[in-house]
Amino acid sequence: MAADIGRQSRDAFLKQLGNAFHDDPFFQAVASQPLQRAQSTALIGKLILNDSQHRRTVYANSDFSSAILWQDLRQPQRHNALYSLWLNLSWIWSGCLPRLKQMQSGIKQVDAAVTQLHQQSQLYLSLLYVSPLHRGQGVARQLMSPLLLQCDEQQLICGVDTYNPTNVPIYQHFGFSLVGTTAVNGELNNYQLLRHPR
Repeated sequence: MAADIGRQSRDAFLKQLGNAFHDDPFFQAVASQPLQRAQSTALIGKLILNDSQHRRTVYANSDFSSAILWQDLRQPQRHNALYSLWLNLSWIWSGCLPRLKQMQSGIKQVDAAVTQLHQQSQLYLSLLYVSPLHRGQGVARQLMSPLLLQCDEQQLICGVDTYNPTNVPIYQHFGFSLVGTTAVNGELNNYQLLRHPR
């Protein structure tokens, strides 16, 4: 189930990511049109892949319809800064700029809260998604267990944030505790959680 996201599997990963986050509250707020939402999720996926280079661990099924991506924050971040800039500009050009401007102050507050969460964590759960076809079958547990076991064995703190309130109890089930909530313009909330080793 361990995987790496190479050039060939990248497209499958991004497609499944778009499907998984189609109804995510953040992407719904930023991109009202389905095409914009698909572009936004793909661009955010590319940003996550770029920002997590050389410090990520991925577990996924063979078609990437369910996957988890952890970042080891103890490792230095090495990414392509020009590619990150291009992706950010592409996201703005996708038609999301008016909504991003409206949400700018809230997004800055979320960025500050997530930065603080990163400073408290050694590992970070950057994304987790399970195909609707596989939900309720223990797939999330299979994806999360290897790194959570490592966190317990090595006494590592891990963090996660989400805009989806239905994810909070799922993470709490795995031992995460809600440590903060940041409102974005009264439209949605970002929830920050930490998990201490057991």
